[in-house]
Amino acid sequence: MGFQKRPTPPFDGCVPPVAQEALPSNLSVCFYSQADPAERMRLLAAADALAREHDPGLSLGEEMDRIDRFKYGDTMFVFEEGKLLACALGHTETYFDEEPARYLKILILLLKSGAHELPGQVGALLCSWANQRSLDTVCIRAPLRYHRAFRQLLALGFRVCHTELRMTLKGHHEVADPRGFYLSKWE
Repeated sequence: MGFQKRPTPPFDGCVPPVAQEALPSNLSVCFYSQADPAERMRLLAAADALAREHDPGLSLGEEMDRIDRFKYGDTMFVFEEGKLLACALGHTETYFDEEPARYLKILILLLKSGAHELPGQVGALLCSWANQRSLDTVCIRAPLRYHRAFRQLLALGFRVCHTELRMTLKGHHEVADPRGFYLSKWE
């Protein structure tokens, strides 16, 4: 699913500006592209540890490196007192020449399990990232099995841009960890 951040009415389709003082003071943010090689190793390890909380076989390192190497976008890390709370891998560049350069496309969004207040804070940080890159839309794919994440995104003012039908066999439906917030483009 794609979402677009909705400002207060009237809706003009743009991500609202986020004042730096409005961002949570208890959180620190860094980007993979701005880290030195030693810091990148630490960020990769922290991201993979967070990923394994949601899926023991999940590793983000190759995708983070590929995004950086080909300059598709970046990876945002959100820390509180040195502990990784959230990680967002996003593309900021267009996929083809005719595409308008307006989208921050979140490929993977991971939040620490049990971080109930974090989705709203991360939403503001994603809008801030889009503002810094002069992008007016934040798109997040949110599989419907993550009911809590889907509801929280809607409550934050995101809206459904498109949906897709996914089928499962009766009695074998996909189950999401109710404490988790693992949204992935490839889910």
